[in-house]
Amino acid sequence: RAGRRRSPGFGLHPGAKRGAGVANGLDQTARSPDQIHAQIPEKKVVTLLETAAGQGSCLGCSFEELGKILDRVDDPARVGICIDTCHIFASGYDIRSRDCYERTIEQLDVHAGIDNVGAFHLNDSQKPLGSPVDRHEHIGKGQIGIDDFAFVPNDPRFARTPKLIDTPKHVHPN
Repeated sequence: RAGRRRSPGFGLHPGAKRGAGVANGLDQTARSPDQIHAQIPEKKVVTLLETAAGQGSCLGCSFEELGKILDRVDDPARVGICIDTCHIFASGYDIRSRDCYERTIEQLDVHAGIDNVGAFHLNDSQKPLGSPVDRHEHIGKGQIGIDDFAFVPNDPRFARTPKLIDTPKHVHPN
């Protein structure tokens, strides 16, 4: 669908390991975009794997896991990462100060590569750091806070990276 609409990419969650274990789950996750891309070689749509919060048996909760998936795909130019700020916060990556943000981005670069970031989902988190619960909140109304959202939009390394607000549909009364 993304190819027919001439979209440069689409995002999806990497999936879950279920009973297969992490290594098998990462292999299976890497094979999925390979199978899709093999069916549509003429389309150059990029599959963006969204960071996960860590609930249950999900994969992609760490930059290390995402990097391992990227290392295993057949065509790495067609797979990237979508960073969800609530999800990385819930999985233990602190972005609430300049120093914490820089350490998080350093970990991203070491394990998965800054150049592989194709999009951001910007949202706050209802739950605390490392919770690993995926509960989006309006920016400034959650555990991350309003001031700290300036780091991503003002980071020159991501100046040309799309950033989408991904908050709940309900409206706060204040």
